[in-house]
Amino acid sequence: MSLNDVYEIGFKHALEQITRNGGKINGNNVTIAVQKTQPVKLEQSFVGHFPPGNRTSINKDLKDEYTFNFEGNGFVVTGETAKWDSKSD
Repeated sequence: MSLNDVYEIGFKHALEQITRNGGKINGNNVTIAVQKTQPVKLEQSFVGHFPPGNRTSINKDLKDEYTFNFEGNGFVVTGETAKWDSKSD
């Protein structure tokens, strides 16, 4: 599937949604029906999880596994990926 095909399908779906929701298409003119704003249900991620207020830096190349202890109910790991050169240490 080419990128142009993806664009064409996405545009087709958008036009279908516009007409399905009361809009009109007349040649190159598209009219989108105004709808009343409706609040959505509040979604919360990680309810009850709070950062402990401190950060611990590992500062090591992690190749296989790494074990650590922490207090709390969750943690965040950030980092980067890099090409590993098998010829080096």
